[in-house]
Amino acid sequence: VTCTVSDDDWAQEIADLGGPNVICRNLGSRNQTFGQDLNVVKALPHVPSIVFIGINPSRYFFGPMDPSVHLPPASSPQPKGTQHHYSSAKIYSLATKMALVGSVNAKFSARYSYNNGVLGQILAACKSRPWLHPVLVDMPRLMSLIGHAWDGPIATYHKGAWNYHVKYGTPFLNFVAKCKFVPNDFFDLVHLVNPGRPKFQKQLSGYTVQLLRSYKMAPPKGS
Repeated sequence: VTCTVSDDDWAQEIADLGGPNVICRNLGSRNQTFGQDLNVVKALPHVPSIVFIGINPSRYFFGPMDPSVHLPPASSPQPKGTQHHYSSAKIYSLATKMALVGSVNAKFSARYSYNNGVLGQILAACKSRPWLHPVLVDMPRLMSLIGHAWDGPIATYHKGAWNYHVKYGTPFLNFVAKCKFVPNDFFDLVHLVNPGRPKFQKQLSGYTVQLLRSYKMAPPKGS
């Protein structure tokens, strides 16, 4: 939910990069579980869509819980909510960010298997709805501070993503390094603030245009 500037800005950037006019909706929320993702996928309308599913170590922290999702009544136009909880006006210090690095490995290892299984259910639910095209996206992280401390979890969930690519043909986008993030792009180690959001969104928009074309949801390049 912190990774794009806004839904309208993202849609405009896709158009500026040569894509079609699209509707973008960021359906993420704080501490969202894969179980809640699964319910969201089941509630999506019968409209050709690319479903981006973000993955990072903290998404695998949660154990089984009530994944209830309560959607508001349909309306047109839909009301706009506040997308961002984090602001560049208040971010953690470098010392605080560094202190967070060591808190990931144990939490990830304890619940990875369960959450990876639920992720598989999400992809299967998308595949049972041919109008939905699921895409896994590696989410931002502050690698200049994390270094190699998360190598184990990252390798594990990357392998899981690749296995799902083989099983379902699900694309896995990993462009974190291309964003060239710096510490002030983040509230902590994984939640972006400006100016980090435009860096990530620009990469995501470029890949979105490519995916729209590959799924025949946009005219071929140069047409």
